[in-house]
Amino acid sequence: MPGVPTGRACEGCRKQKKKCDEKKPACSRCLRLDILCVGSGERRFKFKEERRFTKSPETDDERSIIPKQESPDYAAASAISAAGRAARTIFLPPSNELTFLTSVFVQTLKPSTDLRYNLVWNYGGFLAEVPQRLGTNEALDASVYAVCAAHSSFCVYKDISVEALTKYSHALRMLRVCLDDPVKASSPETLCAVMMLLICQAFIGTGGSSFTGHCEGAAKILKARQYTTPQNDFEAKLILSLRGPVLFEGLWNDRIDLTPYEWESIVGSHYDSHVPEGRLMFMFSRVPCFMQRARSAIDQHEISALFEEMKPIYEASWEIVNKMQSNYDEVNAIPAHNRSRFLHANHQRIYSLGLVIVTVFNCMLKALDPGNLRYKSESMDLVNKILVLCDESHDYRPLGASCNILALMVAWVANTDPITKCIIEAAIADYQSDYPVRTLEGMSESLRIIDRHLRLFL
Repeated sequence: MPGVPTGRACEGCRKQKKKCDEKKPACSRCLRLDILCVGSGERRFKFKEERRFTKSPETDDERSIIPKQESPDYAAASAISAAGRAARTIFLPPSNELTFLTSVFVQTLKPSTDLRYNLVWNYGGFLAEVPQRLGTNEALDASVYAVCAAHSSFCVYKDISVEALTKYSHALRMLRVCLDDPVKASSPETLCAVMMLLICQAFIGTGGSSFTGHCEGAAKILKARQYTTPQNDFEAKLILSLRGPVLFEGLWNDRIDLTPYEWESIVGSHYDSHVPEGRLMFMFSRVPCFMQRARSAIDQHEISALFEEMKPIYEASWEIVNKMQSNYDEVNAIPAHNRSRFLHANHQRIYSLGLVIVTVFNCMLKALDPGNLRYKSESMDLVNKILVLCDESHDYRPLGASCNILALMVAWVANTDPITKCIIEAAIADYQSDYPVRTLEGMSESLRIIDRHLRLFL
């Protein structure tokens, strides 16, 4: 028998038999009570007969959503499509805690969510494979609860909710339990829990610390695993998403101390080794080693040798970034009403990453050769490019343009003009205003730490 519609009220209102205004992403009653809102506005069906159904084959449209051979350029799009197939199933009321958690998380990953708040697009395709792993690891379950609560509060422009902070604290406790277990400590699910807490921290802040703490923990887990080949596709995608935060924090967090081989093992990935951003990240993996050598140099001869070694890498990175800029300019020239938002935002993000990496190399070369006017001129050019890009990324804020915050911080270090520095500081404050006040704590200290490290303490 065909399903009969039974209403669009959320689960909380249905359970308490309260009237629901069915708003998305959360109804007014759930917002007022500061509780998670599940299924608001989603149509449900009640079936009068119980009948066995065989699995119908996918339609041609469904099969075409994800290509057989995944392209690195569209990994996030494929993941969103995968999440979409899960979301197009008939909604069933959660029957226990696990199904409730899975339901909440699938709703959070809805592919219809705008790029400004879309978790899969902003943090990686591994998220689409998390629901099938729930119930296997206490730390992962707790961290997913924390992300759902923090993301829900963030989406409706609320301050950080008590529920989000409580679930985050509980997730930290569960992570410690798993890390004390030798088997679970090295599992992909525990590593995923660390990444989930890193995402959660983007919404709730670091409590005034200049470092996340979770990147340091992830580096230790990866080091303990001795950088073995990923066990499966899920772990490969997870490390692909985790490598960026670990590498960038490793530049100015001295507690993340890895060898050159270990850095290359973390950053190298078969998913993007043949695309520009992958090659650029692999070049960038040498920066922590360059910094250590610069700080330990005892004479000008060692500094000159390091300078000559870095120059060709800097030149190669510039070539890649120039290509990224050409690709971005080509898409950016298309009228907004005719171009794909996903394609435009994707090129913006890749270009922003390229500018950050080249600017870091530029800062280090200036520190090694302070009198070189060429690098000073190129530094000004890079700063201007970053400011222009940040202005053009306004439509994708907050999450869709969150990568620009790091770009602005690096530009602040590279810049030497007092007026431009004030403009950069204003841009940083503007971008940070998208987030709760608590996430702003520690920003000034972070800038000072990055400045000292990129100038190589020279």
